[in-house]
Amino acid sequence: MANAGASYISTEFGITGSAYTVSTAYSSSNHAHWPGVLDGARGPCGVGITGGSEAPFSFGFLKAWEAMRVVAPDTCRPFRPFSRERKGMILGEGGGMLVLEPLEAASARGWIHLR
Repeated sequence: MANAGASYISTEFGITGSAYTVSTAYSSSNHAHWPGVLDGARGPCGVGITGGSEAPFSFGFLKAWEAMRVVAPDTCRPFRPFSRERKGMILGEGGGMLVLEPLEAASARGWIHLR
């Protein structure tokens, strides 16, 4: 299930409110942040956690990308994805999470110092 991660996190930490998954391939994390921001703007949600991950490593995914002839035949060295000499892409995993809360709450905990 695509929403297993969101369900597990909310259950493990006793988080109430909406818990759902946005699945838009490599842009999932970015797309997930905006509803989290909107939920906070619409009402007093207190604290929100938003984020996502992408883990495309499977034999089927690799073969699909290879069929499109976009996978590099060698490894990807630092900054090589932006090089003119690159020969394709390398599949990777990534993730990002944000904790969204009112500025006053973060300041009260000492995370942010207001001047």
